[in-house]
Amino acid sequence: MAGANAAGTMPHLKYMEDITEQEAEREAAEAAAKLAADNAAAEAAAKAEAAAKAAAEAARQASASATTAVPQDAAAQPEASSSDAAGEGGADGAAVSSPAETQPPRELTDPEKEQLAQAEALKKEGNEMYSQGRCEDALGKYAAALDAAPEAATQQRAVLHCNRAACHIKQEQWAEAAQECSAALELDSKYIKALLRRCTAYEKLDDLERALADAEKALELEPGNSAAGQVAKRLTPVVMERREKLKDEMMGKLKDLGNMVLGKFGLSVDNFKAEQDPSTGSYSIKFQQVPCGFSGPVRARWGDMQAIRAQVVVSQASQAAAKPRMALPAAVVRPLKAVGVSVASLALALSANAATVKLGADNGALVFEPSSLTVAKGEAVTFVNNAGFPHNVVFDEDEVPAGVNADALSHEDYLNAPGESFSVKFDTAGDYSFYCEPHQGAGMAGKITVN
Repeated sequence: MAGANAAGTMPHLKYMEDITEQEAEREAAEAAAKLAADNAAAEAAAKAEAAAKAAAEAARQASASATTAVPQDAAAQPEASSSDAAGEGGADGAAVSSPAETQPPRELTDPEKEQLAQAEALKKEGNEMYSQGRCEDALGKYAAALDAAPEAATQQRAVLHCNRAACHIKQEQWAEAAQECSAALELDSKYIKALLRRCTAYEKLDDLERALADAEKALELEPGNSAAGQVAKRLTPVVMERREKLKDEMMGKLKDLGNMVLGKFGLSVDNFKAEQDPSTGSYSIKFQQVPCGFSGPVRARWGDMQAIRAQVVVSQASQAAAKPRMALPAAVVRPLKAVGVSVASLALALSANAATVKLGADNGALVFEPSSLTVAKGEAVTFVNNAGFPHNVVFDEDEVPAGVNADALSHEDYLNAPGESFSVKFDTAGDYSFYCEPHQGAGMAGKITVN
């Protein structure tokens, strides 16, 4: 019985032992699985922490880049990846932005840092496309990067505009290249690479005066810049020759104009001799001979004129103070200015019913010059493209006299070349406010009062 019991219990014990072994194996498997899961979770957490640290470091670097005037990735800009990125006469790979004179940009907020990181990624893609010769695709990426970049990241935005200029130069789109460089220089007036690229564009547009001015500005900022030095050396004699030619042409036209007026009195400009005082820069105008055909008291009066001296001081201040009522065509005004002839002096002999407004100041500022003026009813105002173009003129429909069609006054098509002009006649008295659509954000606006 005992034997039977012993024999009978053994299968049961074996079963229990098997169950125990199976349970142990199951528990061991569960423990191994749990350990693996814990390890995987720890590894994922470590990766997440590392990614967070990397993102924080990238944001810190982006913030640091946003608060300094020299872009941290200047070497990664398109021009550094291709020898012809700046075009003929443009910047070389060593040209970088100089520190701005203005106060440093403010610290970016966390959302702005994220936006800047996104913009930097888009710019990197654009640089790769540019290096592959895909300029149109690169332009799109740079535009997307500008949309993503916060306004406070002025240096990064300047680089993006300059990169777009490089794409336009490579495609020989000179006017667009000049526009992008001007946008970059609005953000950083000491951005040498933008100056040199705009110099290239201006030279291709045959605007040698502005091309030389940009090269000289670059040399002023960086005297040892070889690219700027070569351009200035090449353009200076050409520009000087053009100035002399323009001077001769315009002096000839002024002489003809003077003869036309004086001829009615039997005189010509040859009756007057101008002598410059080297110490003051003023001119003494002397009547040299008595006109033929005059006699008696009239001749005596003309004789008295030989002792008359008219001091004509030619200075920038007198030009600014004078307000000629005549608007000369841009083709005449620009050459006069180039050779230093005061347009105001013509008002002594001529009069007209119009005024002239420059689109962009002579120093490149995005303003109407003058920004405020008064004309009489029935007079016309001529708008002349001068600097920082493209420009247009849009009259605000809510800020013109009642009944006036603002669209009819506006010139919404862009003026893209220097000297382009159009005129607007004002037949209704009142105040007229207008602005330049591309540069409205920069405050380019003006006002005309019609009496």
